[in-house]
Amino acid sequence: MSAGLATILGTTAFAQDVRVAVQDAYGFLLPNASVRWQAQGGSWVKAEHEGDGTATLHGAANKLLLDVEHPYYGHRQLEVSVPGDDHGVLVVSLDSQSTQAKFKSSRMLVVPTGATANAGNGVSCSTGVGCQLPDQLGHGGSGTLAATSDLNPAAGFRVAESVSTTSAGSIGSVCWWGIYFNFGSGTDCGPGPGDQFSVTYYNDDAGGTVPGSVRAGPFSVSAVKSATGNVVCAGTTCIAEWQFEASHAPVAVGAGECVWVEIVNNTQTGSCFWLWSAAPGGDGRCAQATGASYAATDYDVALCVDVAIAPDGCGAPPPPANDACIDAITIGGTGSFAYDNTAATTDGPGHVECNFSSQTGIDRDLWWCWTAPASGDYEIATCSLTGTDSKLAVYDGCGCPVGAPIACNDDSCGLQSSLTVTAVAGQSYMLRVGVFPGAAGGSGGFSITSFAIPTNDLCADAIPVAVPSVTTGTTDFATTDTNAPTCIVGPTSPGVWYSIVGTGNVLTADLCDGAATFDTKLTVYCGGCASLTCIDGNDDSCGLQSSVTWCSQLGGVYLILVHGFGGESGPFDLTITDTGVGCTATQNCAPVGACCVGSGCMLVDAAACAALGGQFQGAGTDCGTVQYTASTCTQQWEDISLVGTQLFLGDDDGVFIPLTFPFSFHGVAQTQVGIGSNGYLSFGTVLDAFSNQALPDANDPNDVIAPFWDDLDPTAGGAIYYNFSGTVPNRALVVSWIGVPQFNTGDSNTFQAILFENSSRISFRYLGTTPEAFAGDYTVGVENATGSAATSVPGSTLSAGLCLSFDPDTAASDCPANASIDITPGSCPNPFNPDSRGALLVSLAGTPVLDVTNVDFATLYLVRTDRVGVAVAPYLGPPGPHSMFEDRSTPFYGPATHCHAAGADGSLDVSLYFRAVDVVDAFELDTVAFGTQVPVMLTGRTLDGRWFQGEDSLTLVPPPTSINLRVHSSVPDTFIEVSPSDLITDGDGWAPFERWFQAGTSVTLTATPDPLAKFVGWRVNGQFQSGSSTIQVDLSQTTDVWALYVLPRSSGSTMGGVKFQ
Repeated sequence: MSAGLATILGTTAFAQDVRVAVQDAYGFLLPNASVRWQAQGGSWVKAEHEGDGTATLHGAANKLLLDVEHPYYGHRQLEVSVPGDDHGVLVVSLDSQSTQAKFKSSRMLVVPTGATANAGNGVSCSTGVGCQLPDQLGHGGSGTLAATSDLNPAAGFRVAESVSTTSAGSIGSVCWWGIYFNFGSGTDCGPGPGDQFSVTYYNDDAGGTVPGSVRAGPFSVSAVKSATGNVVCAGTTCIAEWQFEASHAPVAVGAGECVWVEIVNNTQTGSCFWLWSAAPGGDGRCAQATGASYAATDYDVALCVDVAIAPDGCGAPPPPANDACIDAITIGGTGSFAYDNTAATTDGPGHVECNFSSQTGIDRDLWWCWTAPASGDYEIATCSLTGTDSKLAVYDGCGCPVGAPIACNDDSCGLQSSLTVTAVAGQSYMLRVGVFPGAAGGSGGFSITSFAIPTNDLCADAIPVAVPSVTTGTTDFATTDTNAPTCIVGPTSPGVWYSIVGTGNVLTADLCDGAATFDTKLTVYCGGCASLTCIDGNDDSCGLQSSVTWCSQLGGVYLILVHGFGGESGPFDLTITDTGVGCTATQNCAPVGACCVGSGCMLVDAAACAALGGQFQGAGTDCGTVQYTASTCTQQWEDISLVGTQLFLGDDDGVFIPLTFPFSFHGVAQTQVGIGSNGYLSFGTVLDAFSNQALPDANDPNDVIAPFWDDLDPTAGGAIYYNFSGTVPNRALVVSWIGVPQFNTGDSNTFQAILFENSSRISFRYLGTTPEAFAGDYTVGVENATGSAATSVPGSTLSAGLCLSFDPDTAASDCPANASIDITPGSCPNPFNPDSRGALLVSLAGTPVLDVTNVDFATLYLVRTDRVGVAVAPYLGPPGPHSMFEDRSTPFYGPATHCHAAGADGSLDVSLYFRAVDVVDAFELDTVAFGTQVPVMLTGRTLDGRWFQGEDSLTLVPPPTSINLRVHSSVPDTFIEVSPSDLITDGDGWAPFERWFQAGTSVTLTATPDPLAKFVGWRVNGQFQSGSSTIQVDLSQTTDVWALYVLPRSSGSTMGGVKFQ
């Protein structure tokens, strides 16, 4: 070495340090091996990973216990005696059966078999796994890697090193080290004859990380070469390491200036290559070029110049953008995230939670602020994504400085790291990724894997996204949306949902750019989740990724399903783009909401709701969760055999027919219904199931209405009919199975199912069925489309004459539940005298879906169905003396104009009284002609907030011309009725009592009919009030009120009366 030469590298290890190289039985290094050591009586200490597949034991004793762990070969321990001077490298060989350790010369060179790179097996110093050298080479600036510079720059590698001078002067001499190696034969090929080198100097004017413009040279030099006495070995092949010195014309440099030095061997031939020694010390920077373009690498080249230089070179790149906690990069979702912490500094503190191998710190740390897309467990790992000795920490929140970590890990998979955290959807967490203290940095990545079900796994939980936008998500751990209809592509893999609002332009949703690496599918729907309408779908539009373009309606809501092919799942980036092109064929996809049709509810848009004659509750309103309640009813069999359409079905057969009126089933609007030969109806696709199953059951068939599901055979006897009846809005579909036998039995079963338009109610009626042979022999009930909810009745309860009613009970719906009301129970056709001064009785019937004791009386109002006039509340309440619980009527679910005269049914009802004058004024009945039928509706809510309504009607009649007294004067009674009825008193003294009769009105006595009886007046507390009069008294204060009449007798007139008490 020439006098005055100085090394730019050079940190000589302590004499007792031991370098360990772990290899397999074939001599290949095992860089994922984890090494610990323990001196006699000491604690375990982790070896420092050098980033080149070897590790260093600092300050080892003469005898140590070595602990080696590898993902494939497992865990091994062995005791090693360390030789004294120049102990070299400890090579640990692993195979499936044994472990061997042997010290070799420190000049050992490990050359990978068949190493390949551009231009004939040149080895790049950026790979970190090329030709690896120990650092005891017997000269300053010893190296651990070999980099190569080839004769032909356009075909191979060129390597340059940065030098930072400490004083002004001229560089006239340079020295370097290297070997000659034949990659073809794996042998030492020595220097070639007349070996020449080319030396070039570059300015540092290319951004500080790679050589810039040529400063001087190239100089063609004949290097003085001499064997240093060091020998390096590859397996059993030992190769001489050469030291080169050369002089050239002076190259002026300034104090503190940065220049780059490139040395190229010009005489390499065949498979013999010169390898330039390199090391990870110094500033950690050399530059490598393929062709004419330089790129920064991770290691220094070992060289000397005859000008004083700084221990570290120059040209080091700035630290990464997220080098500091306060500069954390914001990320979300799952997937892989690349980084390079070669130039990173150490920013964060050490933690006791991160104490691994007596080291609490994390060096070369980088920072990310991550937001969890869903609640659940997530794995964050560098396994197989970096060659560095990584270390991870996760913190709750993204504040700086950080507090104690919620999780930390050093070596979970070899020298790489993995940890699991439980995260909350929408919450942010700080991720810190670095290396074990003292370890080298490098390029790599970390992955975030979700074990959580995404929050938008279900259609009902679709996440709204903007137009335009890019949204990161994952389908990992989502469920497969088997209920979503096929739309160009069908759902066969886990999927998640998003929603957007149309702009009136052509929109595009795609997964082409970003995180998606799995085979994706993309589907766009409109409508509600329960009634999805296909817009478009795609599988492979951009490679294995998907893209859909469609014409959007302004304000229309679109549901986007991101899913995959063949069960695949993974992370993705969903990109929504507005092309700005106006639509010429707008999709009919207006916002949907709850449409209240009669007492039913279905999700449609406003226009469709109007066409159905319903009331649209607004975009985004809901039909809630529908469940059916079963109860017995009193309706009789409807014979349609003479008017219906006969279906000639085979065994295990079925046919679909269109529905001619609006009908919703479990909150879903239906347009057709399937009739199966085996005793059930279905809105699904399976009509031939002969093996009945208990309900609910996720297996097909689903979406069923089953009056008598069993293995029936209409080809062996009987007939099946269907018929539509009624007029808008009170139509019905009747389907009858008449005399149909079970398969191969010869029995006879007659039953029918009826679907009602006004209420979406279902009725089963039976004329005769064969008794069950065993429990579950027949299936009777209704089930939703997913087979997750059902209402069933035991088949053993079926009998001739039985009527079953299945009433929709809707929880959390924006439409009212169906209620049954009866005006003036027992009367027909609900006559009402607008000149009455009495009261109107409305009975709210208790039903399986409405407990009248749970009614909030303060919410009850009577209104005209046609919305004329205003609402009216019950008189003196409610609650009050005009509202009482009693069994007064039988529920009825028919047309509002039905003449319903049924009485008590054994269930508790509530009787509500409305002042006649209040009804006349509120409903504007003084202008309505006699004989007009006026539909009315009672609305209210239960104490738990559920909305309900029921309908009936009034028929306007003129004032009465006669009085019908229940008894004659000899038997005082507690109430009086007139015909037509417009007054009922309850005898309990509710006040005020008000009644008007025309004097001389004919009276008909119930006990002794006599058309000549005449009303003459009142007697109140013994005082007679004659003539035409209106009486108004407080029965709580008055105890003696009589309605008086005269009855002609052969011997003269007789006066009688009815007493009110």
